[in-house]
Amino acid sequence: MTPTNSPSPSWTLPPAKYRKPTPEEQGKDPCAVSLGHRGDLKGGKAQAASMTPTRRAQIAKAAAKARWNKR
Repeated sequence: MTPTNSPSPSWTLPPAKYRKPTPEEQGKDPCAVSLGHRGDLKGGKAQAASMTPTRRAQIAKAAAKARWNKR
């Protein structure tokens, strides 16, 4: 005879309302998600390396202006 009120195993995923949905649950390709995440890790360093110093200065000035306009 098996007990009816047995606890659930500890290895199960929590209910969907308590966790972020997985890429598969969102209808996304997990391989594409991992490639996108690797691109995020490179981020601004790779972008800045490919820019000219003049373009980097333009972006920095625009960012500083936006910060100061908030005050």
